Amino acid sequence: MSAYGVAGFDSAASLLEATAEAVAGRDYPAMGHSTWLRYPVKASELLPTGLRRAAYAKATGFEGIAQSSIDKVDPDEIAEWAAGLYDQPRYPAVMIGSSSGALVHLAAAMRVPWLPQTVMVGVKREGGGVDDPRGDLEQARRCGEQLVAANPEIQLHQMHDPSQDRLSLQYITYFRFKYRRLVSAYRRFLTERLPQGSLIIVADCRKTWPTTKINDRYVFQFGAVGSMEHEEYVNGSERVRAYLEHYGVDRQGWDAPPADGTSPEAEWGFEPALMDDIAAVARDCGHRILRVSFEDPEHLSPVVADLHRDWYGRMNRPAKRLVVGSFVQVEAHWTLRTGSVPFWTTFNCQPSLDRLARYLATSPKFDQIRMMIFPHGTESVGLPSLDDWRRTLRRGSDDVDFLGVSEDAYPHHFGTLARYSDEVRKLDEHLPLPDPLPVPDLERFLEGARGRYDVGMDYVD
Repeated sequence: MSAYGVAGFDSAASLLEATAEAVAGRDYPAMGHSTWLRYPVKASELLPTGLRRAAYAKATGFEGIAQSSIDKVDPDEIAEWAAGLYDQPRYPAVMIGSSSGALVHLAAAMRVPWLPQTVMVGVKREGGGVDDPRGDLEQARRCGEQLVAANPEIQLHQMHDPSQDRLSLQYITYFRFKYRRLVSAYRRFLTERLPQGSLIIVADCRKTWPTTKINDRYVFQFGAVGSMEHEEYVNGSERVRAYLEHYGVDRQGWDAPPADGTSPEAEWGFEPALMDDIAAVARDCGHRILRVSFEDPEHLSPVVADLHRDWYGRMNRPAKRLVVGSFVQVEAHWTLRTGSVPFWTTFNCQPSLDRLARYLATSPKFDQIRMMIFPHGTESVGLPSLDDWRRTLRRGSDDVDFLGVSEDAYPHHFGTLARYSDEVRKLDEHLPLPDPLPVPDLERFLEGARGRYDVGMDYVD
């Protein structure tokens, strides 16, 4: 059970819970959904596409809270919930900051926690519409201002993406807040649950996005990381016109509030104000800080994949299989237990396909590649087909397949959300869970990897 207001379907909450389970040596089946709930999710594949889409939209809409209840959202309580997911009294290191599925696999390998900086709260829509970004801002603006005024420790990002979030936006508005200060639960974690001299790994994703300033700690972001840049969202294109026509929308593009600045990207970007508190606690406790900086959340994926190949080799475990994760579809425990190399993709979008292609083009071939792919239920602008993904996977292996995917129903195959983890577990060669990757081994690998990846690493005084 999460803290009040946290959207369980969002990347931060789902990746947090996946990390906590993997660190404890457990799997995370069906994104943590209970067994009884998996049956209707699987059965949804029997419904016509329209009913499937409507059911998915309503299901995510149920997670939204009433705007009149925004005062019940407590960032301190949410941090207490997040930190409380980790059940060991002490850990040799901790990761804190930006979200990334690659970090889940790194945390699982090291058995160390990750504490997210970003949290999503879905609030029920009281006006506006999917294709009305101005209306979306105005109908929730007072609610956002109230949340910010009551919580000086956060920065609020209201995000509206009518291309990729079309279903959920029918019912909810996306509020993502980022901690600017170390709230008490995070501060206690760093001071009480790490031995003196431990390593704090700061995940510093420097992805930014044009935004509209509402006040000093509240911005509106139109569009999101995916197959389009901000300019195409704002200015339109033939692809946007075709997309709107496909959904029967009588307009040529979207009318959004003009951007007047740039901010850390709502879902993935790191708010740098948090660094001051982290550095102060580290100095007081004698901890070390390793800042890992990257321009895109996916830039960590080749690093973590190659780290696993190196680690397996030192354990005399052949790295024969690549398992590709997608958005919140991450199964770190069984990836380790099946001796598989993990590669995480941010979303089912063209840039993710391109980055996977570049990795496969520069890596030794695998005997087998298996891929999860997230079903967002929308023919979003620039969405690659499954054939596009299959052709790319074949650059890295002659034996490729998808995990738990009903290919005829893609991208509306919501049953895969209950199937993908079962399919990973069914991969052959169940091995004992390896001993945790030691912190010095991680540091040695990263030091030797300097300059080979789109990742910066520096120790912060």
